[in-house]
Amino acid sequence: MSQTPERRRAARVETRFRVRNLRVPSDQSGVTINDFCQTRNISHCGAYCVCSRPIPEFTRLHVTLELQEPGSDRKEDVECEGVVVRSEGKRQMDGRTVYAFAIFFDRISEEARKKIDLYVQKHSANSKPSGPEPTGDFT
Repeated sequence: MSQTPERRRAARVETRFRVRNLRVPSDQSGVTINDFCQTRNISHCGAYCVCSRPIPEFTRLHVTLELQEPGSDRKEDVECEGVVVRSEGKRQMDGRTVYAFAIFFDRISEEARKKIDLYVQKHSANSKPSGPEPTGDFT
């Protein structure tokens, strides 16, 4: 079986950032999802995430990503909005039941985009997941 060539236009790195304030904007339902949610990889165009509940395709989300350098206690919030472009079924990952989804960031400030780009550039040579594994209750 041949591999499909990479079609993404932006560099992406593996991550384990906590996603806080995963929120469906009020024009849809106004629901805030405070369950476990974490990135698995990120670029300035979007992120692949896992969450403790399914997120349907075409759902608009407002997210706060908690960027954190490996080995550092310093955290920096990055806020953006996007649309879920892929939603995957239930799976086991790192000992917990999760639902995976991909979000395309279509509303992101230039400052937030630059923060993500800087992180990606800094860690693109590292093939291991970057950032700490979130712990504790996400509710």
